[in-house]
Amino acid sequence: MRRFEICDPGRGFYAAGDENGPFGGSPLGAELDPLGPEAVLEGELIGRRRVRLCRALVEDGGGSFACLGLLVDTDEAEAGLRRSAGLVLGDGGVLALAAARPPGAEEHDAEEVVAVLVEPDGTASRFQRTLLSTEYDAEGRHRRATLELEGGNADPPMRGAGLAIEGTWLDGPSGRGPFFRWRLEGREGFGRYEIAGR
Repeated sequence: MRRFEICDPGRGFYAAGDENGPFGGSPLGAELDPLGPEAVLEGELIGRRRVRLCRALVEDGGGSFACLGLLVDTDEAEAGLRRSAGLVLGDGGVLALAAARPPGAEEHDAEEVVAVLVEPDGTASRFQRTLLSTEYDAEGRHRRATLELEGGNADPPMRGAGLAIEGTWLDGPSGRGPFFRWRLEGREGFGRYEIAGR
């Protein structure tokens, strides 16, 4: 399945969708032009997930504007709980993360978590250990998250944190979640954090 996530924080514009069009908002016309290399995530529970930075030309209302986003192609394996996040970093880098648990599993140690950071020059770091911790509000919605990425080109481990952006919650066919404002070792980024099966 091919999906897209587009964000322009300066305009307060956030959209996501798939081959059938956008979800969680008004009709959207956008041309997506891939930029740079892909971040490829693979795992027994995750399946295969390809995440690529794209330039989006958005037609919204009476005008048009260009912004950045992500193209996400997935070939998912059977799993229970799924979590995924894609961060568009301000310098043109992309961090892609996916996590999955076997059907019926509740324990964190049963979860497979994979993360890849692609730098603006195309250099990719694949991490040996990834921790993604999530805080939920009283309604069960995920609002905060922290990251710890070990191995790859990161020594010491890289750390990051994210906070949900109010008004950006989207329910899609493959999961639910808002766009987050992220900070990764001093680098700012934006991207949707989606959870399915919870």
